[in-house]
Amino acid sequence: MSANLRRCGWLAMMVAAMLWLTHSRSLFPQESASIIVVRMTDGMKFVPDRVTIHVGQTVKWVNEAEDGGVAHTVTTNPEKVLDPNHVSIPDGAQSFDSGNINPGRSYQYTFRVPGLYRYACAPHEGTMRGEITVEP
Repeated sequence: MSANLRRCGWLAMMVAAMLWLTHSRSLFPQESASIIVVRMTDGMKFVPDRVTIHVGQTVKWVNEAEDGGVAHTVTTNPEKVLDPNHVSIPDGAQSFDSGNINPGRSYQYTFRVPGLYRYACAPHEGTMRGEITVEP
């Protein structure tokens, strides 16, 4: 096989690979890079407690408590917290509530409406509050 033919074959493979990568990204727009992780700690904190994302992105809250640790929640529902001023959602958005998230478990939510979301962990509301700013 001539050197020119080998170069053409190599170039054709590279172009095909680049086309496949470009096409596969359009098939799977929700890439893992668009998932933002917020940790829930034994120290009764959300880390980080303030996040800025774009419409369509997902936030995943992970309870990192050790086995035997406490369950946490993530809620924007004012009926689930002691002080309804600790939670809020923008106009047009729906409230969300994770229920109990046991150690080693997670909850995720995809944000569809821009604005400021203030959330809390209902059992640990005094120290576990956070904010998500969703930009268009």
